[in-house]
Amino acid sequence: MRLLRAGLHQPGRPLRRRNEFWRTEMGAIKTAFDNIGNGIKHAFEAVGEIAVGALTLDFKGIAKGMGDMVGAGGDMVRGALNLTPAALAANTLLDGAIDKALKQAGKLSDSMVRGALDTIGNDLDMVKNGAGDTLHGMMTGNVSEMGRGLFSTTIGAVSAVEDITPEGMAMNGGISGIRTLAAGNTPVPRA
Repeated sequence: MRLLRAGLHQPGRPLRRRNEFWRTEMGAIKTAFDNIGNGIKHAFEAVGEIAVGALTLDFKGIAKGMGDMVGAGGDMVRGALNLTPAALAANTLLDGAIDKALKQAGKLSDSMVRGALDTIGNDLDMVKNGAGDTLHGMMTGNVSEMGRGLFSTTIGAVSAVEDITPEGMAMNGGISGIRTLAAGNTPVPRA
């Protein structure tokens, strides 16, 4: 009734309960802390992936773990940003619009980092496999296998060095980011 007298009630819309505002604000705070908690959980899982990859010389696994670590950091940052007073007010009034925008920006940056790390992981895997082929070719006396292994090792090493440079990481991250933007929320397989 006070809303009607104060002129705050819009005709045709149901009256909101007094506690509804606090419920939505507390929901935004809960979501922010959930993001931080999920980020911490995923960070621990990523450390495990990196350790397993390092112990087994699985460079793709190491790259995946590092990408997961970046994604976990993004979740924690998004949760922390959502706890700022301006973001709390905007999320409450705009039905979580700030959180949704931060989530989309996080997906794009995560895709860019994963693209760069995946490329480096593939290059290092090529070096490892080429070295194995070279060694196997030397042990069996198979000169063509030894040559293929040396070629694969050389190409992988040159590609890895090229991809580790800032220009290479920017190029691979940019390609992955463009794929993500073009596909929207659908993951795009690498060519």
